[in-house]
Amino acid sequence: MTISSNTNNFGHTEAISFKAFLSSDMVVLNGRFTVDTTSAEYAAAGVLEITLPDLTLSRSAIAYAYIRGVETVDYGSFSSTYAIGTVVKTWIGEGGKLCIEKFSHYDDLGGYELLFCTMFAGKGYRGTVSNFAQTALTFTYETSVTLNPSEKVCIVAEGWCFLHFFYGSYAGDFFRQAIKAAIAGLPTDICADIYLVGGGQQSGHKGCWVAEARIEDGTFSVPEPSPTSANTGADPFVFAFLVRDGVAESTDSSDGSDDTGSAGNSETSSESSE
Repeated sequence: MTISSNTNNFGHTEAISFKAFLSSDMVVLNGRFTVDTTSAEYAAAGVLEITLPDLTLSRSAIAYAYIRGVETVDYGSFSSTYAIGTVVKTWIGEGGKLCIEKFSHYDDLGGYELLFCTMFAGKGYRGTVSNFAQTALTFTYETSVTLNPSEKVCIVAEGWCFLHFFYGSYAGDFFRQAIKAAIAGLPTDICADIYLVGGGQQSGHKGCWVAEARIEDGTFSVPEPSPTSANTGADPFVFAFLVRDGVAESTDSSDGSDDTGSAGNSETSSESSE
């Protein structure tokens, strides 16, 4: 399902919409929008707030969202433009408010983008914690240079999916061309914008390299990766909670966990907190 805001406190003039999975103890949001750092409303805000009346949690533990800006650096004889980013804190507050940490380090860029591929856990939960079985993934590339991720983690649940992988080694010009790979094992009912994060870092940049990417119909694509991601010490990665189409809301507190999964089932009581 899609949920939309009716108000915000930072001057965004249009409704902000998210693809959402909603349950009694967790929320998964997918979506992206821009923030104008030159607006008077943004300047007055201490924390960015978006009112989403359809949220099913009254409060959540702290989660994350990605932030991405574009920075041009003048080196004297030439200039270069970099897509840089990091993560900011986000949480669900009382009154159906999605709260986002204000990241003033990007204010001088004139604006930035926030991207959510985020799971929010209900704050103060007490109960049984169930582990999920992992799903094996196989990458088949459509591009001329191929590279298998060094680590792959995928959890498939009813209504949502968790996906993580990273590239710990490099092959030739892999990051100098568009990347497109079919991922066997990943549900085909996911359509979401994500980021491929990680790359060369030089003194003075306020973040690391971030490339726009997409998951759609079981395919992972990065139209414009950067060769800086192959620098020493850079391990570009994907880390995303993704909404599956066709399952909008669940009232089952287990949210599709597999009590018979390979990781077993913990009977430990747990409380989520900030």
